[in-house]
Amino acid sequence: MIPDVGRSQTPGLAPPLFFRAWGTVILTGPLNWPSRHCPFGSKRQDAHSGLASKLSRISNLRRFLLVGTAFAIGHVTMFSPRRILLADDDLSIRSGVADLLEAIGLEVLLASDGLEALELVKFIPVHAALLDMQMPLCGGLEALPLLRQRFAGLPCIVYSGNLTEATAIMAMEIGAFAALRKPVEPNLLRAEVLRAIESSPYLN
Repeated sequence: MIPDVGRSQTPGLAPPLFFRAWGTVILTGPLNWPSRHCPFGSKRQDAHSGLASKLSRISNLRRFLLVGTAFAIGHVTMFSPRRILLADDDLSIRSGVADLLEAIGLEVLLASDGLEALELVKFIPVHAALLDMQMPLCGGLEALPLLRQRFAGLPCIVYSGNLTEATAIMAMEIGAFAALRKPVEPNLLRAEVLRAIESSPYLN
């Protein structure tokens, strides 16, 4: 399982940011990548591999990070021109939806609540957002107008297991691109997300 958004546990270090790109975790911050997630070499190290082989893998990993993390200062990464922000406090749903969207070639920036989502987009631009309506600290309905203040016209989809006609209307009135009820049928979710990204004013 690819790790989710995380933070450094080392005092005094800036928290690293993780996001998922085609199933690969990209790190911006202190280098602390578990070997099982390393995109180079096999997952099981050969017990007889020498020091030279291990150093080569570390060198490859560092080269990969240097080439692939231009977004660390706020630029769109070279891996894909399309990125969506996914904010959901349910880990299993967040991971499942991320897998679904990565399968159609999207980069997925993960957040566990609205406040974390707002912090992430300060450093990493997105082309659309998918927000759970009920999250601790800051739900999707609270985060949506704040996101659109920062990115005017950003298409934001909201979804909820408790969606009613009244909350759907409320969401649309404050600028939601669409309001969906959980569990969302996978083909419908993919279609709505792609439709939202295609309408984004931030596509090159």
